Amino acid sequence: MDYAIREGDYAVMGVAKQGKNLVFTFAAERDKKCAVLLYEKKAEGRPLRIEIPQEYCVGSLRSVCVLNLDYREYDYNYEIDGRVLLDPYARKIVGREVWYDPKRIEKSEMVRSGFDFSLFHWKEEKRPKIKNQDMILYKLHVRGFTMDTAAKNKGTFAALQKKIPYLKELGVTSVELMPVYEFEEIYRDKKEVLPAYVKEKKKSKKNETSAKVNFWGYARGSYFAPKASFAASEKASFELKKLIQALHNNGMECIMEMFFPKEVNANEVIDALHYWVLQYHVDGFHLQGENVPISVITQDLLLRQTKLFYLWFDEATVARDGERDHLYFYNDEFMYPIRRMLCGRDASLYEFTNQMRKQQANASYINYICDNNGFTLADLFSYSEKHNEENGEKNTDGSDWSYSFNCGAEGPTKKKYILDMRRRLAKNAIVALCFSQGIPLIFSGDEFGNSQNGNNNAYCQDNEIGWVNWKKKDSNRELYNFTKAIIRFRKEHPVIHLPEPMQMCDYNGSGFPDLSYHGEDAWLAGFESSRQAVGLLYGGSYALREDGTEDDNVYVAFNFHLTGKRLALPAQKKEKNWYRVIDTSKNGAAALEVSREKEKKQVLIGPQSIVVFVGKR
Repeated sequence: MDYAIREGDYAVMGVAKQGKNLVFTFAAERDKKCAVLLYEKKAEGRPLRIEIPQEYCVGSLRSVCVLNLDYREYDYNYEIDGRVLLDPYARKIVGREVWYDPKRIEKSEMVRSGFDFSLFHWKEEKRPKIKNQDMILYKLHVRGFTMDTAAKNKGTFAALQKKIPYLKELGVTSVELMPVYEFEEIYRDKKEVLPAYVKEKKKSKKNETSAKVNFWGYARGSYFAPKASFAASEKASFELKKLIQALHNNGMECIMEMFFPKEVNANEVIDALHYWVLQYHVDGFHLQGENVPISVITQDLLLRQTKLFYLWFDEATVARDGERDHLYFYNDEFMYPIRRMLCGRDASLYEFTNQMRKQQANASYINYICDNNGFTLADLFSYSEKHNEENGEKNTDGSDWSYSFNCGAEGPTKKKYILDMRRRLAKNAIVALCFSQGIPLIFSGDEFGNSQNGNNNAYCQDNEIGWVNWKKKDSNRELYNFTKAIIRFRKEHPVIHLPEPMQMCDYNGSGFPDLSYHGEDAWLAGFESSRQAVGLLYGGSYALREDGTEDDNVYVAFNFHLTGKRLALPAQKKEKNWYRVIDTSKNGAAALEVSREKEKKQVLIGPQSIVVFVGKR
């Protein structure tokens, strides 16, 4: 191939197309010996090496324009001081089209950077505008969510798109995707090196390694390329954009989880977020990693309408950015107090109620009881200890602080009273989650009791342990229908998820505070360590439904004692009565039709149960 080059323009990182020319721009110091390697697709052998003159450098960037290059015939990589490297800004990665391809274990040179200048037409897209207080977040792994199905293209974006009607029926408004950009799912787990004084035959194999699956994708990624093995077709970018468009057209947001290790340059992080917003219409990012430039990200003008989820924001950031209301605290602060109360482990009723009403005026909280880092909801009430032996780390990995409860048997059992208790506690968890004032997050499969066999760290389990078992939906339809009903109840009653913090006083003169606590006597609730029962009353006059009418008064009675407890129902206006609508102590239909039976001033709440009442005329 004859070629000609000239200095590039440094304007765009990665590869930019200028007519028939291609401009390659990447990070490298002036004293580095650099080249572009072009691999001809239809021929094997050594790549064409285009050396970059040393003077083609500005700051720490190198840029070269290759004239009249037909990109459709080539893949590429960079060479810097003899090292062959992927382009971190590549929009396509070639060689990882097959998930966990054994050919790649020994041949890393198979992986190359690819060109993708394809266009996608978004004309039919209807992007939703979902208010923070209306969000129902659902976290899933594209492959894990769709492998255990009859779908033709299981494990792919196309298979997930077919699941959109299911998510919509459940009541989901926002879907969080675990990493869907390119990452290497095959990595070597170094074996322990034996001390010099240990004389064993295996000592000569101390450098032996074994290939392991990086199922979740929390590693250094190619942040501009969708994962090719998650696509059913050769056009991963088209397939992912089609999925996001379909989510939008069904009224759902797409949130991307992004993991940035400390070695990733801050500029690359910003560029990647810009890219996914502009090119893929992503609605938000869950940012993770050791060195995320969060202060810069929150000040970025292009991202001011993009939802940003992060471990923590300082007060100055929230105050500065609060008017745009796009910041979300995403951590396990809610999880542990709620788990301790549900499972009776070092429980604090005071801490529980504080977490239930936790809210900020200028930022929002993501509340979850289970996510991928820990037990599933079913396992939370089936195992008291983690069971991660299948991970090959002698059960030393994963959190030891699960605050779980096996209800009397470790793992599967046929004992009816244990199964009944587990179902009741799972329903309690769904109610506590969806009645919290923050944004509820449901981990995929928890709505119908998906299990990971006690594994609380399934990061390497690309199998039935790490996949969602869809057969559970049929065998545990009771929990699924209950979850769907509770989500619907939350949406129908805006008073339980107001966007502003509760004042706990009667500031609108309606005769009721926006939120009040009650015990055996109305308006009196104790929080000493022995108490594990409380009633939360939400004043309906503080929220308007979509039709402009006032919400109902909603009273939630929590009883975490092993025995039944009585709680007082405060008197309402004469024309209103209390009616029981949810009762987790009921087997079968725990979400009840509105009863015609008027409740008395004091009601008995069953052991380890939650009951919800509404005040109606």
